[in-house]
Amino acid sequence: MLHGEEKIWFLVNTLDKERTVTPKGKPVALHPMNDLNNHYPKIDFIQLFETLEQDNVAKLLNQLPTDQTYGKYEIKILPGFDSYIEKLEENPEYLEWSGKKPKPKNYFSPERRVDFTKSKEANKDKYISVGQIEELMKMPKDERARIEKNSLTQEHLDDITEFQDGLAKTGKAMQKKIAETMKNLRIPMPDIPALANIPDINRYMQTEVEVYAPPPNYQAQSVGLLKQLVEQQKQKDKTDKSTALEINYTNSRQVVLNGIIQLSKPNLNSINDLVFSHLYQNPGKSFSKQQLEEVAGQKFSKTLHKVVENLGFKGDLAKAFFTTSKNDILFRNPITRDELSEMGLGYLKINR
Repeated sequence: MLHGEEKIWFLVNTLDKERTVTPKGKPVALHPMNDLNNHYPKIDFIQLFETLEQDNVAKLLNQLPTDQTYGKYEIKILPGFDSYIEKLEENPEYLEWSGKKPKPKNYFSPERRVDFTKSKEANKDKYISVGQIEELMKMPKDERARIEKNSLTQEHLDDITEFQDGLAKTGKAMQKKIAETMKNLRIPMPDIPALANIPDINRYMQTEVEVYAPPPNYQAQSVGLLKQLVEQQKQKDKTDKSTALEINYTNSRQVVLNGIIQLSKPNLNSINDLVFSHLYQNPGKSFSKQQLEEVAGQKFSKTLHKVVENLGFKGDLAKAFFTTSKNDILFRNPITRDELSEMGLGYLKINR
């Protein structure tokens, strides 16, 4: 049984292992039994992820494993995950518990950078800095190939690839932003005959654009940190907290979407009315079927999926607002555009 800090240590270690076999851009999926050894009661698991999300480490995307997620939790790795692991590895108690070897002090100091004149073995426990990667990129191909073959480990080569991928993505983002800005920038042409033969003066105009710049002291920073800074800026640009979908349950029992579309109107004191009233008053909280039967004051034979369908939530709408399994249900309200994107619902198909 796990105690105290061991709960979060085991969880973070499992996430770290599973993300290495998870396709890029996909959430990490963890099965409560197979991956987590049934260590976590539901409420503890949710509270742990509230802490991890506040620390910018990881975010729980579904509070209940469902048939749609093959009985697994889905977790998004956040930009602060790697630095969180690094801090953990400075804790002697964590190292003893995990069996990991401690990293040397001042690991990212200039003295611990790789030396292009030394062998792979000599550089094994050293890191390659951003400045060294840029230096390597400027070298003639044959000299660079010799250094990569004789002096750099596979881990160093992976760092170089990650750095180049990060720059490529940043460059594409900047080019897209420039193109969009220039597309909308039109300069009124004055009525001057001398300018009549210039094909398009707008192509020579320049405008100020926002770019992802490394910090002033980036030469001394690790590749991982620069990558983290770029990812944080990209995530910041993508975030959209504006409300996209919202349900209102009126006094006359109308289930209304975005103030204009009536999805259903349950009968007074029916199972649908009593169950949804309770869910509507407690968004973001998970309830078992037994708890809802206690709220309704009676047992009901219909499934929770059927209750959702009877309330007018079908297809993408049901997926957006509800997480439903055989025995548990959670209602989300309201829903932001950012949350819809995380669920893979950029555009909704509404079944009526």
